[in-house]
Amino acid sequence: MRRLADEIRVHREKRINEVLEALRLPDLTKEEKGSLTSTFTTWLRENQWIALAAVLIGICITALPSALPVKPSGAFDLAFFAATAIGGIVTAFVMSMDFPKSTLRFSRLSGEEKSM
Repeated sequence: MRRLADEIRVHREKRINEVLEALRLPDLTKEEKGSLTSTFTTWLRENQWIALAAVLIGICITALPSALPVKPSGAFDLAFFAATAIGGIVTAFVMSMDFPKSTLRFSRLSGEEKSM
């Protein structure tokens, strides 16, 4: 009985190691991950400066005076809801796309190895 328990334990450990090895992601370089190498300027990175500028521009545009519309310009009918549903489905599909065998930038988001 003890021998059988030892064999089961060894088999279980072997299977766990196989699964962990299969799940291990390869070590990818920054180019393979599709990440940008941004430089520091003053105390923020380049992309953080761009984000800050976008927020400040949005604040300025929001603060501009404008005339209020007299009546609502749109209607909440079936066509409106159909267009928003289709747009949401297309956006969800595009945001979740992954091309693991592609060599284009930002196309391999899953971390699978290259097969060339």
